[in-house]
Order: sequence, then structure tokens, then C-alpha cells
Amino acid sequence: MMLTKLTNTAVDRVAPDRAQAVRQVLAFGRNDLLCYRAGAPADLVERQAQTWDPLLEWARTTYSIDLRCGVGIGHVEQPDCAMTALEQAISRCSDLELAALHAAATLTGSAVIAFALAAGHSDAAEAFKAAELDETYQAQRWGTDEEAERQSRRKLDELVVIAKLLASMPAQAGLP
Repeated sequence: MMLTKLTNTAVDRVAPDRAQAVRQVLAFGRNDLLCYRAGAPADLVERQAQTWDPLLEWARTTYSIDLRCGVGIGHVEQPDCAMTALEQAISRCSDLELAALHAAATLTGSAVIAFALAAGHSDAAEAFKAAELDETYQAQRWGTDEEAERQSRRKLDELVVIAKLLASMPAQAGLP
């Protein structure tokens, strides 16, 4: 079903209005999950740094996307040059890549994680781990919730399908 959904999205929504699809993925970069850090407890701060900093460094060196991070949930204004670089990278994607990129960004809350998945820098399990880092931490501290577990499994399943689709595609100009 997910493959059909992505293909239909590429044909029915991305192709007729690529600019809108690019803007939607770009919005995830403007408020990327990886840029909103905890100030405490120390072990969560460390986990975020260990997991998220390498992804941000990869985006910086691969795409010249140099995002700023902040502590807490207050808006972090991203540099214009980072947003321009992200927009250029997104725009180089094929319609199907763009549909998959949008789906991955929606699932993860991160344009950087989505690009890492799309480029083969991260596999689905790594993308899921990065996206669910805070939720995993909370579940380890306070216990799990059955509904949250179901949603997480669905998210991982969808990321696996997206990764397989992207891996099966010939290399495009947008993804190194």
C-alpha cells in the first residue's frame, strides 16, 4: 500500500505542483527535529548529541546545510544560506524521490533524517532510531504505552518501505 501511495502522490500531487512539494519538505528543515535539544537530564542531552550531531554534520558537509540548534522548544531561526542549500537539494529530486522525501520527513519530523535515508547515509532503522530518540528515552524512564508502540511500529514499517523504494531507484542529481 505504501508504494502505491507514494507513486500516486508523485503523479497526482508532486508533478502538478513541485514548488508546493518543495516548500513542504523545506518547512521540515526550518523546524528540524534535530535542532531542538533538551537542556537536561544529562544522559538525554548526551544521547541527542551522539545521535543527531553526526547527521547534522553529514548535512553540512554533503549539502552545505548548516542548521542551528537550540535548547528547548522555542523557535530556532535557520540561516538563509542553509535554507537555500536545502531548497536546492530538494529541488534536484525526481517527483518520486520528492514524494518519498516528504513522506520520510513527515514520519520523522526532520528534513535531515529524510535526506540521510534518501541518500542511503542512514537505513530505515537508523532513521527511526534518530526520529524516536526522545520517545525511546521517555519509554525507558517511565514505561511504554501500547498505542505509542503501535504508532512507532507503523512508522518503522513505512520508513522501511520508503528506504527500499529509494534504494531501488537509479541515482538522481539531488541525492549523492
